[in-house]
Amino acid sequence: MIAVVYSGSRFSDWRLANKGKIITGFKSMGINPNLHNDQYIFQSLNKSNTLINYAEQIKRIHFFGAGSSSPERKEKVQRVFQEFFKNATLYVDQDIVGAALSTLGDNKG
Repeated sequence: MIAVVYSGSRFSDWRLANKGKIITGFKSMGINPNLHNDQYIFQSLNKSNTLINYAEQIKRIHFFGAGSSSPERKEKVQRVFQEFFKNATLYVDQDIVGAALSTLGDNKG
């Protein structure tokens, strides 16, 4: 199962998919490593029953978020997510990269 997350400071938009089919989509609290500390991020993940139920099944996460522009901020998200999603590999980048990928895919833009 994979998770794709597009996050701003106020809310995160999640999609969970398995074998090419979307299982569920939902919103959670926003995750911005520029504004939020590790504890806040972990607690926001832990407030979602959906994430708690699927955490062990998620094998890959693509996180695109506001404030995830520097290596230090990306590392913060990776560190906290790895603690919560123990079986997942992570890709973290800024929200503008997620917007470009969703619009252009593999095409030049």
